[in-house]
Amino acid sequence: MTITPQGQLYLCKTPLENDYKNQLTFSNATTQYNYFASTIKHSYSDYTYIKKDNVVNIGDNIDNIIDCNYLFYKNVGFSDRWYYCFITNMEYVNENCTRVTFETDCFQTWQFNIKYNRCFVEREHVNDDTIGLHTVPENLELGEYVTNNTEYYDGLDDCCFVLQCTEWTSNDNKPLSTSYGGIPMAGGAYVCDNIVAIVNILQLFANEGKSDAVYNLYMIPKKFITYDTTYLQWEGQSSPITDNKTIKKLTSLNGYTPINKKLLTFPYCYLLLSNNNGSSNILHFERFGGDPQFIIKGVPVVGGSIKCQPQNYDDFHFQEEMGLMAGKLPTLNWSDDEYTNWLTQNSVNIGLGVASAGLTIAGGIGMMAAAGGAVAGAGAIVSGAMAIANELGAVYQHSLQPNSAKGNVNGGDINVCSKTNGFYFYSMSIKEEYARIIDNYFSMFGYKINRVKVPNITGRSNWNYVKTISCNFDGDIPQTDLNIIRKMFDNGVTLWHSANTMYDYSNSNNII
Repeated sequence: MTITPQGQLYLCKTPLENDYKNQLTFSNATTQYNYFASTIKHSYSDYTYIKKDNVVNIGDNIDNIIDCNYLFYKNVGFSDRWYYCFITNMEYVNENCTRVTFETDCFQTWQFNIKYNRCFVEREHVNDDTIGLHTVPENLELGEYVTNNTEYYDGLDDCCFVLQCTEWTSNDNKPLSTSYGGIPMAGGAYVCDNIVAIVNILQLFANEGKSDAVYNLYMIPKKFITYDTTYLQWEGQSSPITDNKTIKKLTSLNGYTPINKKLLTFPYCYLLLSNNNGSSNILHFERFGGDPQFIIKGVPVVGGSIKCQPQNYDDFHFQEEMGLMAGKLPTLNWSDDEYTNWLTQNSVNIGLGVASAGLTIAGGIGMMAAAGGAVAGAGAIVSGAMAIANELGAVYQHSLQPNSAKGNVNGGDINVCSKTNGFYFYSMSIKEEYARIIDNYFSMFGYKINRVKVPNITGRSNWNYVKTISCNFDGDIPQTDLNIIRKMFDNGVTLWHSANTMYDYSNSNNII
């Protein structure tokens, strides 16, 4: 059977290039043909069989067709398939003939024959950009971090003073056993709002010869202790007292609002929890169920046992792990007047004209200044009676003993003094400059995925970028052409969904 040559060939100008870095997608073959038909600049017919990836002589002067970079053809009578091709070279033959070399655009020619199998997808534009859903590291340059917002939990600023003792002064008869936030403690405790009251209680102990009954003096935030007037409630606290703090998540980075929500996850932004005393934890915004919520728990023991931990951060056990202890509160020094205490204990009946104010309290926080000045000097008024007492060797020896120092000075003193001993919440992010650079990169090339899946060929309004590793697509496609298609995806390709917006990254690329 003889077939009359009816080959049709069209020269075009299109935005497509044979590096396969950018391609056009179409919903069906008709839409595809209509687009390429709209780009035709020269039409030719009645060709004999046009060989694939070959050379064809065009009956036209090279100067008339030099601006064409694409062609498509059909061998009517042999096949109904349109072959879309890149023009790779043009040679002048004579003034009425040009030799055109071309190669098949394998993606356009076989676009509707490709079977997109599950494969390893390295990068792509995602079809669900929920914050926290995509956190695979990108290994991009981040620059320096900057603070966007700072919030402070000030519940540790307002403190009271706790004086622990093994027995009360003679004026008190409350039970001595107690509990501190569920921790059983022997002895009792006086709780005072100011240092003057503590000085007076210490004086009572000295006057009664009970100075050794005092074994601790420290500060604790009022928020984390329950007491009745001057006494720690004798039944104590059965569990830690708690408070709460909520922080707003970041929606912008250093003033820049990103298009791609991955930028609202770590390491592009994070929440830094600090106790302003040398310890801090980095928390990821995306791991909170909503705005970050924290619980602050406190037990009024020596030095203060106060912890801040996230409430809605991953699972419960990890919340505990990501908690942070507050800086230790001051354990105060005090000195007792060994001389007066000895006199009282031994019932020495000596007429003393003594202003026994030899009680001083020292903590690294300027306590005395806060109390309105230093307590009266430790010296006693020397009288004739005292001179007689000095004749007693024991009395004389005890008068020579220095005031004994008890307790420890803690590193948190300066923070308490300046009212900065608390929890700080720093909303950190990369700078606006880097945020904009990375956002543009994500807009062009999507996210790193590193998963085995069917790649997203569509799903965005204008373009989808896809990069695979060891692509395994198949279909009813010649093997040579199929290998080129696979290589295109392994190299990475941007699939544009409209020729009108091709290469224009200024357009939105919303998920559809």
